[in-house]
This record gives sequence, structure tokens and C-alpha cells, in this order.
Amino acid sequence: MTIAHESQTESDQEKTLNTKKIKNKPDFTAAAFKELQEENRALKKEILRLKSGGACATDAAVDVRILELKEMCQRSFSENALLFSKLVKIEHHGEDHESMEMKKDMDSEDRQQNMEECARNVHKINVDMDRLRKMIEERKKEFEDASHLNAKDSARFLEIHEEIRMIGKLTEEKDSLMRMLKEVTNSGKVSNQYRQRLEELEEEQAALKQKVREYARYESQKKESDKQLAKARLELENAKKMRVDMVKKLHSESTKCMQMKNALDRATVQILFELTEKARIDAIQKNQKLLEAKEELKEARETLRAVQRRLCERCSGSTC
Repeated sequence: MTIAHESQTESDQEKTLNTKKIKNKPDFTAAAFKELQEENRALKKEILRLKSGGACATDAAVDVRILELKEMCQRSFSENALLFSKLVKIEHHGEDHESMEMKKDMDSEDRQQNMEECARNVHKINVDMDRLRKMIEERKKEFEDASHLNAKDSARFLEIHEEIRMIGKLTEEKDSLMRMLKEVTNSGKVSNQYRQRLEELEEEQAALKQKVREYARYESQKKESDKQLAKARLELENAKKMRVDMVKKLHSESTKCMQMKNALDRATVQILFELTEKARIDAIQKNQKLLEAKEELKEARETLRAVQRRLCERCSGSTC
């Protein structure tokens, strides 16, 4: 936030300064060139800060600062274009500087053509000045030879003074044009430096955008993996719930099975008890029947012995 605020403050100050310059007819002299050098140094510092990575906390802040630096470079190019347009369009001596428009995106060929045209204008001004000097000398000689001044000569004298004033104005414009020509040459070098710095900034911006794209791709992959992980966690939670439900169901089923087993055990014990009791009763009944059979057998044996004894007695008493 501090970097963005500082950059916004700097851009506002630069806009205010540019507005004041336009309103007050900027003087493109050594002061303007010094300003361009200071801006160049500021750009170098910003580039070093960007390269070191200590000034920007996030990639978004780096992108914002690079855009601001590109705008500063574009403004510097616009100022240089204003210099060239002024040099090209100063053909009429009384032309107002405020009516000139800024010329943008000038390449090296246009700059060379403008410099050549400036040189031609300077040569033309020199020729005009020489011609006017000759005319003044001739007219001065005429006035020296004349014995008196009439109304016509007075008018011509005023014209000569006007031409002298124009010569002074042309001299000032020539000096200003020479200064501007020198300034254009120096600003062309500064513009080349700005272009080189801008290319470096664009390369760094491309690298930063590549990193941002990689971060975005990584972020999308991370989001996709987070979705898959959330889905897996949901499935795991559902599986755990199903496991708990199955354990509860198995527990209830096992409880029912134990209850059924206990009931079967009780029924088995009851059946065994009944079978044992029935077997005991049957055994008792069989023993009783056996005892009765033994008693009957014993009685039958005794009867048989009694019969045998009688038979023996009969046999012994008879004659056989």
C-alpha cells in the first residue's frame, strides 16, 4: 500500500508539473534537460528497486509499479516529441507556442529529418539576417547622404527601426532554436536510454507475467487438488458413517443371535431334561416289567419243579 501511495503521489506531482509547464510556455533549455536527467535517474533507481525485489511485496504491486514507470517513460517521449514538433513548426516568427500540438511515437528517421529541417531553418534565418543587415547599411548610407528628412524618409526610418527590431527578434529565435537543437540532440540520447530501460522493464514485466501465469496455474492445480481432497474426505466420512452403521447393525444382529442362541440353549436343556426324565421313567417301567417277568419266570420254574416232583412221585409209585 505504501509503494502504491508513493507512486500515485509521484504521478500526481508529475501531472501538476506538466500542466504548469504547458500553461507557462516551457523553456526547453538546460533546466529541461536536467529535469529529464533527474527523471532518468529516478527510473534507474526504480529499476534497481524492482530488480532487488525489496520494494515490492507482491507481484501485483510490481505490475502496478512497472505500469507507472511505463507511463513516466511515455510522458518523457511525449516531451521529446513536443521539442521536435516545436522545431518543425516554427516557420512563422509570430506563431504562438501554445497552439502547437504534441507529436507522439517518433522514430529515429523522423528525428533525423526534424534535425535537418531545423538546420535548414537556422540557415534560412542567417540568410535573412544577412540580407536585412545589408539593407540597413544601404539605407543608413542613404540617410547619411540625404540633407533633410521628409515624411517619406521618416516612414522609411520607422520601417528600418521595425526591421532592426525584427532582426533582434530573429536573433533571439535563432539562439533559442540553436539551444533547442542542442537540447533535441541530448534528449534524443535520453530517449534512447529511456527506450532501453523500457525494453528492460518490458522484459522484466514479461518474466513477472510468466511467474504470475505459473502461480495461477499452480493455484488452479492446488484448487483442483483441494477439491479432490475434499471429495476424498467426504467419501471417507461417508465410509466411516457406513462403517459405524454397519457396526451398529452387526452389534444388534449379534445381540439378536445371542438372544436366539440363549433361547435355543434353554430349549435344548429343556428338551434334554424332558428326554432324560422320559428315559428314566422308561427305564423304571422296564425294570418293573423285568422284575414282573422274573417273578413270573420264578413262579413258572416253581410250578415246573412241582410238576416234575409229582411226575417223579408217580413214576416211583408205579411198576414201571
